[in-house]
Amino acid sequence: MKILHYMLGLPPLHEGGLMIYARDLIYEQKEQGNDVSIIIPGRYNYFNHKSKIKYIQKISNIPIYFLNNPLPISFNGFQNPYSFISKRNTKNIFKYFKKNKFDILHIHSLIGLPKEFVEDAKSANVKIVFTSHDYFGLCPKIHFYKYDDTDCLENYDIRNCVYCNENSFIFSFVFDFDKINNRS
Repeated sequence: MKILHYMLGLPPLHEGGLMIYARDLIYEQKEQGNDVSIIIPGRYNYFNHKSKIKYIQKISNIPIYFLNNPLPISFNGFQNPYSFISKRNTKNIFKYFKKNKFDILHIHSLIGLPKEFVEDAKSANVKIVFTSHDYFGLCPKIHFYKYDDTDCLENYDIRNCVYCNENSFIFSFVFDFDKINNRS
């Protein structure tokens, strides 16, 4: 079976039990003889917003790709919701799915993932599995804490979400693959 995993990254750059779970799942699928690849949000080109896939390298004999020009990456909410729902030109991504003939796209996070990427996979007849490893779809700050570090779920009020996000910042990140390769 040919499987493509979309995730934020691999340990040690992205820590936590759920990232480790995703990594271990990928390694086990590879061990069982599946053809497994990983795609992670990549770099932005602020002059050309066309999303494209770029091969980076292999780790443990598993190809790693960047999805360049993903949606913005933020772990602190977002001030402008339109930047997170903007359309991406993904014609070359559909070609990537058709060329590689993946059986399954396993999505581990919605962070940075344009909806067109999922639509292209579906149009290429790729089955899609979604197992969220964060709360991004429910809370843009992914942790359910208000701007004053109090629990957001008690006395919930949508106005708190608006206030939290109005005072957030957006950043993108670049992966340091040397750090990944030198992991213990």
